Amino acid sequence: PRMITMDPWPQLIYLEANGQSTIYEFVYQMAAKYGRGQEIPNELDITILDMINSLMNDRLIELIDSKKELPYYLDKPIAEQDKEKAHQLMVKDGFIKE
Repeated sequence: PRMITMDPWPQLIYLEANGQSTIYEFVYQMAAKYGRGQEIPNELDITILDMINSLMNDRLIELIDSKKELPYYLDKPIAEQDKEKAHQLMVKDGFIKE
């Protein structure tokens, strides 16, 4: 276990890694946030792909071939979780060791 403080871009990508969206969808979702009269940065897609690669190299996210429901302990904010249930599921899944 480790504590990580992320910059805004990697944090946004990490929080949006929900097992339900493709990279393609995410890039277009981010581009859509720029309103009328706002130019979409030329390197937006490259920046996002670089951040995704960085998060993957740090083993904070992974790419999968098809949509997947996230496990309970990753899908819900910690404040909304039953701590004992989350702990048991993390151990069972091999996410953590006791």
